[in-house]
This record gives sequence, C-alpha cells and structure tokens, in this order.
Amino acid sequence: MGSGHLADWLRFAARMAKPGGRLTLINKTEALPNLLEAMKDRFGAISVTPVHSYAASPAIRVIVTGTKGSRAPLTLRRSVVLHEAGGAFTPYVGRILREGAPLVLQPED
Repeated sequence: MGSGHLADWLRFAARMAKPGGRLTLINKTEALPNLLEAMKDRFGAISVTPVHSYAASPAIRVIVTGTKGSRAPLTLRRSVVLHEAGGAFTPYVGRILREGAPLVLQPED
C-alpha cells in the first residue's frame, strides 16, 4: 500500500473510531515513518513493537497501536522474536499459534 493510500486508510479509521477507541495494525518496518505521520493528530499513546524473524536479524514488521484522541507520548515496546536459532518458533510465539494464547504486546519471554 502506497503512503497516500495508507494516509487515506488511517484517516478513515480515525473517523470510524469512537473517542478513546484503539487501533492496532501491523506493517513493514519501512512504513513506520509514514504510519506515524498519518496517525499524528488523530491517535496518541502510540506504541511500536518491532517483530523479528530471528533475534539477531533486523525487524521485518512493526505492530503499531494508538488511541484516538490521546495525547500520551509514543512508546517503543520490547521486540517479538518469531523463531529460535534452529528455526522453531520461540516459546512465546508457539503458545500464540498452538495454544491460542493472546498476543501481548509486551512479551515476558
């Protein structure tokens, strides 16, 4: 999705959300500057959670949340790592995929 379409989509999401409503989305890391710009003045309390394929690799995605009308500052959350060195899912991701555990945006392990 081009940056213009992303801005249009976020404008629509802001119109549809009630005050205090939350938005959560996932996108490529390179889209983060455009996401933050499009959310400005619409959503606050923005949190960014980097998602890595492996702990030693750069983030491939970001999970971004925001609250409509909030003025709270941006926070950078601890990363989510999908795979262990051998390729198996990390225990945290394994619990989400195999046991239906909730995606907690501040994982403990």
